Amino acid sequence: MASVTPARSPPPGRRTGSIGSEALHRQPFDRGSPIAGTPLRSRSVEPPDRWPFHAREGEVEQVVQLLDPGTPQVPADGRPEGTGGAVLAGPTGVGKTRLLREVLAVLEGRGRRVHLSVATRSAVEIPYGSLAGLVPDRAPTDHQDSDSWHAAVAARLTEGRDGAAPVVLAVDDAHLLDPGGAALLLHLCVSGAATVLVTVRHGEPAPDAITALWRDGLAHRIDLQPFSPAQTESFIDALLEGPVARRTRQRLAAVSGGNVLFAGELVRGAVESGTMRQVDGVWTWDGALVLAPRLVDAVDQRLGALGSAEREALALVAMGEPLPLGLAERALDPAAVHTLEAAGLVAVAGAAEGAPGLRVSHPLYGELALAGVGTLQERRLRRLLVEDLQAAGGHRSGLDTVRLARWQLALGDPVPVDLLREAAALANRFFDHPLAERLARAALRVEPRSASAGIELAAALNGQNSYAAAEEVLAALEPDVLADGSAQLHQHYLDTRHTSLLLGLGRIEQARDMLRRADAARPAAPGTGIRPTESLVAVYSGAIALSQGHLAETLRLIGPVLGADPDRVPALARLMALEQAGEALIYRAEFDRARRAHAQLRDLADHEPALAARGLANAMLQEVLARASEGAAGAALELSLHLQEQLGSVPDPAVTSLATMVLGACQLRCGLVASAVPTLVEAVHAYGRNDHGGQLSWALALLAQAQALSGDGSAARLSLARAEATQLPQVPARHEVDLVTARALVHWVHGRTTEAIAVARAGMPDFPEMLVHRARLVHLAALLGAPPRSVLPDLEALEALAPGGGGGDGPIHLTVSHVRALAEGDGPALEEVADHFTGLGAHLLAAEAAGHAAVAYRRARLPAAAERAAARSRVLAARCEGARSPALEVAPALAHLTAREAEVTRLAARGLSNAAIAAELTLSVRTVESHLYQVFGKLGVTHRSQLAGLVGTSELESPLP
Repeated sequence: MASVTPARSPPPGRRTGSIGSEALHRQPFDRGSPIAGTPLRSRSVEPPDRWPFHAREGEVEQVVQLLDPGTPQVPADGRPEGTGGAVLAGPTGVGKTRLLREVLAVLEGRGRRVHLSVATRSAVEIPYGSLAGLVPDRAPTDHQDSDSWHAAVAARLTEGRDGAAPVVLAVDDAHLLDPGGAALLLHLCVSGAATVLVTVRHGEPAPDAITALWRDGLAHRIDLQPFSPAQTESFIDALLEGPVARRTRQRLAAVSGGNVLFAGELVRGAVESGTMRQVDGVWTWDGALVLAPRLVDAVDQRLGALGSAEREALALVAMGEPLPLGLAERALDPAAVHTLEAAGLVAVAGAAEGAPGLRVSHPLYGELALAGVGTLQERRLRRLLVEDLQAAGGHRSGLDTVRLARWQLALGDPVPVDLLREAAALANRFFDHPLAERLARAALRVEPRSASAGIELAAALNGQNSYAAAEEVLAALEPDVLADGSAQLHQHYLDTRHTSLLLGLGRIEQARDMLRRADAARPAAPGTGIRPTESLVAVYSGAIALSQGHLAETLRLIGPVLGADPDRVPALARLMALEQAGEALIYRAEFDRARRAHAQLRDLADHEPALAARGLANAMLQEVLARASEGAAGAALELSLHLQEQLGSVPDPAVTSLATMVLGACQLRCGLVASAVPTLVEAVHAYGRNDHGGQLSWALALLAQAQALSGDGSAARLSLARAEATQLPQVPARHEVDLVTARALVHWVHGRTTEAIAVARAGMPDFPEMLVHRARLVHLAALLGAPPRSVLPDLEALEALAPGGGGGDGPIHLTVSHVRALAEGDGPALEEVADHFTGLGAHLLAAEAAGHAAVAYRRARLPAAAERAAARSRVLAARCEGARSPALEVAPALAHLTAREAEVTRLAARGLSNAAIAAELTLSVRTVESHLYQVFGKLGVTHRSQLAGLVGTSELESPLP
């Protein structure tokens, strides 16, 4: 599972938030370098007319039913139903044209005659220009004689109809029809000469004859809504024809605002520019908005009618949003604002929060408006914003403080050092670390010995994975900080240096030394005997002990903090102590005590607004960890999905990345390997930009497991190599179990079962106090084929150490039951174990246990029971998205093979030569030949080609004693 201590949570008194929409426009998302990966393909996305038709099937059915209801019913006026029509209305890009064409295709398939015309601005000056295709050869020559024109067109459309349904006359963008063409269309509808189907755009003026269609009830108007976020994400999946990272889908859906045209063109531009690519088979996007020509054209249709005053007003709103209403009233032309509001391009937002301001209604409108601003014009607009913020004085919000400092720097104005320091601190709290770095460096240029500015610079560097550079800054600051009397400065320094030394660089001894110096430098507060930093030193020391898996020491160090009067302990120290207590108790399998710590964590979050986000997120993460560690894989997955939704808008990338990794780990525990791979690829991609505490290595180790269980040995080996290359000098104990598991599974998927078992067993002593982790590795060794009797004593010893002896339905007890039943060849007991795993949602383990039961029944010469258990194993395995495992690969047996014989047989069955098998398993060719000789005798085969059939039909048994 995952660490439950997110990075860089805001300290007391700070609020998290967004830097503002200009950051979205100019740098919409974090843009760190993507991780090294293997782009599987690079291609162009199809043009819009070839995009998959998506999420409008209900509207197609509705319109078809309106226009072609089947058996026409003739009302009193003598005109059959279906001869009126339908109007598809909506803003640019919601799919009106595509829906119209889909309806026409269905109607043509039903035998209806259809005619499609497209109205354009260029044809509006030509009488009947957009409907020229309807004009008969012998049309009247006088365009002013509308009655004759209408009669001639109606006669042509009804000629030879002989009672058949009228022609369906479709006009795309009917609001662009010239007056004569619009009047003709209305006449054809009223007379019953045609069934009309038209599209009109919201916000565009239309001829009176067109509005009469729905105003007078002649046609049914259907207003198309933008896609919901879920529909947009599904459309993106269909467009890219491959797994898409969840965060990528969510970002694209947010930026496109449900506009299918914008979403499609965003994807096209991102793919063609390389900002979106496939890594490990999953599409990921680095967040950079590419204003490709087609996207500009699509957005500019919405802005095309704006004059220079409206465009400048829109640019100012985009640059300063939320633009205070007072500034909007002073700086903007009222007529221009009215035009923008009427067109739906800007709106007032934030009134409920007491800070109303103007915002651009869609990010892409603001992006395009800003792209058209020249350098001098941009400086003039920024100057307006700066002067307004300066006039606000001490009444500025945190967001405005950051923007004021940034804009003054951009304009080349002198900036007060206090403003720079405050803005740098806020930018770090808003997780805009590149901006925080620029502001902090500017402050240090003015005041080189500013400790607070130096700490903010280090925090910004930490946030960009530049831990060594941050440590260099902090080491130089240490004498000044320790000599300072500010408790708040000490707290911020300790937190930032703990991040750089321990979480970033993994320098445990240096981190300990730093804490000792900090503790010794702080005298007791007068008359109290309490040293303000004592509790903070305790919890940071506890974090070091926890990272090493020293759980008893962790609980000893944080015990005084948890036992002290809460009023005499910094809230941050108590929060960290509760986080560490909950995690340590989970690893010790003390789940009830852990949940009490979680409850206290929630209570602290309720009473400390500044820590609420971190406290609640950690409580949720720890509950997922507890459920997963208890073996309740299904419940953990359900909680992790809820967590992903809850934390989707959290600005801290460390929290969102962690939530994604937790989800992937839970999917893996449930056996959903095909789902786990893209989720974990997404986590890896996120950590490649913002690693923290070795999480990138951890995510890669989990990814390697998922790939190995999917049967993709090459990808699993690559992910494992990357995990080992990026791990910290001393791997945190919470991560090590998954690295060991990944190494074992990579050996197994490449046919080296003996080495896989050895790796799993060798890893057991690395976690002397982490009972849950040790039990996982012992169980893994048994599942890989280690003789159950050889590992059972280890599990029984762990069970004795667990609370209450590990009895009941605890995870260690269930593991013991599984391995004991394996050792005894007890079919009914193995089926009971499968029942327990199924109830917990651990379907892969359940399938393996049922497969083991089939083996046991076959050995006991109970073929009916064996077939029943094998069938159940297959049903359970079908839930696991194609997962492979030793037990599933080699279920019922013809004969018993040793572990080495089984792995040689698997490789031979895959077509490897004796020399290749010898190289793969690091054996001599003679040894391979000897093993195959034994295998042939046991299985009764005479040629290696026969082995493929045995393995392919699951007739080869995993070794049992």
